[in-house]
Amino acid sequence: MIDNERRTWNGKEKTAFRRTVAWRKFRLLMVKSAGNRCELCGRKKIARQLDVHHVTPADYSLLEADRFKVLCTDCHYFVEHIVFVAKTMPRSAEFLAWAGEFLPKSERKY
Repeated sequence: MIDNERRTWNGKEKTAFRRTVAWRKFRLLMVKSAGNRCELCGRKKIARQLDVHHVTPADYSLLEADRFKVLCTDCHYFVEHIVFVAKTMPRSAEFLAWAGEFLPKSERKY
């Protein structure tokens, strides 16, 4: 058994995992449970315009709902890049605390 807490998934492994039936079913379930809405901005989108963001990216194969957030592609881009940008902003700690539930757990020290 692979210890997902300690390993890093490479791009090819992530792509292969996203093609599995288990991932596709889980993704669809997550999107439906979110009401086809982005959990950050609230916009309603069709399923293919929504991403299922891994809050704990190291745990790629653990398909547990609390490890993921449904985000539109715009918000997903925003969340993926926010940590790098926000650290240079005034009041970054307050901003990162607000966005905390969407950030990777390693960045939730704010």
